[in-house]
Amino acid sequence: MCLILFSWQQSAAHPLILAANRDERYDRPTRGLHNWQQPHGIIGGRDLQAGGSWLAANQQGRFAAVTNVRDPRLVSDDARSRGSLITDYLTSDLSSDEWLGELRERRDDYAGFNLLVGDLRLSQLTCYSNLTDQLDKLSPGTYGLSNGSLDEPWPKVERGKRLLTESLSTTSEPDITDLFTLLADDYQPHETLLPNTGVGTDLERLLAPITIHSELYGTCSSSVFLAHANGKLQLHEQDRRPETIATLLSESWMAIAD
Repeated sequence: MCLILFSWQQSAAHPLILAANRDERYDRPTRGLHNWQQPHGIIGGRDLQAGGSWLAANQQGRFAAVTNVRDPRLVSDDARSRGSLITDYLTSDLSSDEWLGELRERRDDYAGFNLLVGDLRLSQLTCYSNLTDQLDKLSPGTYGLSNGSLDEPWPKVERGKRLLTESLSTTSEPDITDLFTLLADDYQPHETLLPNTGVGTDLERLLAPITIHSELYGTCSSSVFLAHANGKLQLHEQDRRPETIATLLSESWMAIAD
């Protein structure tokens, strides 16, 4: 993922409302949202090149999403796939706290990442960055996570949080269509507002909008994840790659006990 916007514990009916974009090379082999056969019980899209995911949940109400940290100095051919963090967490028998504790011991095995992990049955949501070794147990609020730190005031993060707040303020029930429209926003901020992550002005400008378009790289898919107070979970995904039909894939299930 390259942008995750979410409202946490601000609605009695929907403890988590999340909208996210995955930015990647268009030709990276991927399977969209589905109920995995192996490992069994994971629901989400799958990276067919490395085998992991960018955003997924399981049948027990665990959820995880990851973003890369944008810093060209951190690129390593030996690093483990950050997508494997999703599957590792969703298949672990450890509690969220125990699993994160073990992850911190091996955090240097990965290039820079921000990881959002939750156990929705226990009303827990945590954000962890391996570069700073910072772990934040999240209190109620509206958050944005891109390729910097949590809530770092990049234009796309600030604009996305504002649009999410506006969308959720107009209705008691989240509007899926409206959330996907938010994720398609292509507003280009002025370059004086862009972060300096070391990739150069031209690339900073390309990566600045909520949704990204270029010849080879861009927003490949958008996802909306809803947690209901009664334990129902819904995950929706829309393919956004060029020259593809923008099919909406959806999965809905009740979180079950282990």
